[in-house]
Amino acid sequence: MSDHQPHQVFHHVALDADEERPEVGDAKELLLYKQVDQAIAVLEPITQDECDDYMVFEVLGIAYAQRGSIMAAVGALETAARLNPVQPHVNFNLGQVLRRSGDLAGAKEAYEHALRTDPTYGRARNALASMQPKPAAP
Repeated sequence: MSDHQPHQVFHHVALDADEERPEVGDAKELLLYKQVDQAIAVLEPITQDECDDYMVFEVLGIAYAQRGSIMAAVGALETAARLNPVQPHVNFNLGQVLRRSGDLAGAKEAYEHALRTDPTYGRARNALASMQPKPAAP
């Protein structure tokens, strides 16, 4: 890989599942080293072949978000959520990019879906709580 220290790029997203494809692990490592375009280059070709691996789309969505391509990130994460709707971290990640895009209603829906699949998923609960309006001071 590289002699550079890895950088934590997943501070706003969650990657909780083990990867099944080696390319997913390679892309995650590239993201740790801020090599976002290289990670995208690893994953995009896989998506061209009727890929049904939600993790490919999830990590690709995270890479797009890191690059600042928010609408591409939303599309990839929506695909990941459609392929595996019971993974709370996928819906949490979708909520994060929807929130970043300004779609607060969509973000709230994604966080709520994450909590329906796993009521103990603290990241989604915290994200929802942070979206609540603050009470007015007396």
